Formats: sequence, structure tokens, C-alpha cells
Amino acid sequence: MAEGLALNGVFKKENLEKAYENIRRFAALLDISKIYERYIIATSACREATDAKEFIREVEKILNAKVSVISGEEEALLSAEGVIVEMPDAEGVVADLGGGSLELSLVTAAGDLPKITECTSFKLGYHTMLDIELSKGFNPSQMHKYLMNALSEAKAYKEKKVETLYLVGGRWKRLARLHMA
Repeated sequence: MAEGLALNGVFKKENLEKAYENIRRFAALLDISKIYERYIIATSACREATDAKEFIREVEKILNAKVSVISGEEEALLSAEGVIVEMPDAEGVVADLGGGSLELSLVTAAGDLPKITECTSFKLGYHTMLDIELSKGFNPSQMHKYLMNALSEAKAYKEKKVETLYLVGGRWKRLARLHMA
């Protein structure tokens, strides 16, 4: 959904059509499975797009449920909680890379269960970075400088000794493919 969003602030028509098609299919599966209690959250793209209200209205109609647009910090917290559920002894930084944003969470040891001490969101998603690179004509060195400047406010992560990075989100794989190309 975030593709092109950083360039013009609106969803691409083809992305909307694909999203509606997939959501209709998902709604049919929920109906067939008789799942009527539905909790839908929207993340970065719906926080940023100027036409998100129309998209959300249509999704709510298709799924017959309310859509909650969560903050970047809430998104970071949910990602960290997901890691802790799978790895109760997790300690390090959780990095959730989506199409429109990058969420970082610091997970520290705190007795029996890890504690999430920092949750930060950056407008540095996979598609956002590609859009910035295309619009500004950045070379890799300039892009690195841009990213380091944008991440400079993440002081809490620099001040802690972190040995483990937990990667969340399918965009990491896509970024790796770009790097290997």
C-alpha cells in the first residue's frame, strides 16, 4: 500500500484494487469460518495517506468491522510483543520493516519476562526509502547519510549494549534481494 505514497501522499489505484480484492477474499474466509468478532488494525500507510479515510471506510464495509489506525509507537510495541511471545527470553532490538515505516523496540531482561523499554517509529519503510531515493536521485552514500540522520534520534538504542537484532516484517527479505542484485 505504501508504494508511491511518499511521492504524492495518496494510494495508487492499482494498489487499492489489489487490496480490496484480497480483503474481500479474506472476508469470505472469515464468513465461511463463522468468525464474526473481528479486530482490524491499520498501520503506516493509513497514517500517512491523505485518502486513507475512504480506504478505511471501504474496508470496514467489506469486513463489517471497525478499523483502528494505530500509532507508530503502538505498532512497535505490538511487534516487540510478538517477538516475546515466540521467544520469551528475547533481549535486544526488534526492527519491524514495513512498506511505509520502520519501528524499533528495545527489549531488556526484567526478571522472568523481558521488558519493552523503548518504542519508536520512523518514516523509513521499504517503499518510502525507494521513493526518497527516486525523487532525490540519491546514490548509496547519500542514502546512507539520509538514513543515519533520520535514525539519529534513536539515542536510547545507541546507549545500550545490544547484541541481538530481531527482524520482523517481510520487507527485510525484499531489501536483502535488492542488496544482492
